[in-house]
Formats: sequence, C-alpha cells, structure tokens
Amino acid sequence: MKLCLSFLLIFLSLNSFACIEEAQVVSNDLVINELEIACEIRIQSMSFYRPSGICPLAKEDIINQVLLVDSKECQTIKEIGIARVIAKDNLGLFLD
Repeated sequence: MKLCLSFLLIFLSLNSFACIEEAQVVSNDLVINELEIACEIRIQSMSFYRPSGICPLAKEDIINQVLLVDSKECQTIKEIGIARVIAKDNLGLFLD
C-alpha cells in the first residue's frame, strides 16, 4: 500500500512539471495582422471561456497576446472566428 501511494505521489509530482496551460475559447472580437506565411491574432474579448481544470490558462494570458497561426488557419479564423482550445507553453500561445 505504501509503495502504491509512493508511486502515485511521484507520478503526480512529475505531471505538474509537464503542465501545459489550456482554455477553451470562443471569440469573434479579433485583431488580425497578416504576414507572408502566417498571421498574428490578438483576441480582444471572449464570448466563451473555460479554463482547464488541471492546468488552467488565465484570461489575462490570452487577451491582447499574440497567437501565431499559419495562413490556411488564418483564413478560417477570419471567416468564422476562434472556437478552439488555446494552450500556452514556454514558447507562447498556440491552438491545440
């Protein structure tokens, strides 16, 4: 029993180091800056926001921050907005 508890504690502690912050976001209030092969998107406001229960991404980390996406994804976002999971790692925000 102690061995199982020890492995569980080790697993949970290792998992916390690999945490990638996430949130489900819906927004049509976007500022889009088109580049040659990508575009920068800044979310001005969100009509829906649900942070992950395990590793939440705060609203402050999303609003007005740069989200870099490729040109094809950019065209879709320009047409219908964002309704996706946004994640953040040490390199910045990305669509998951």
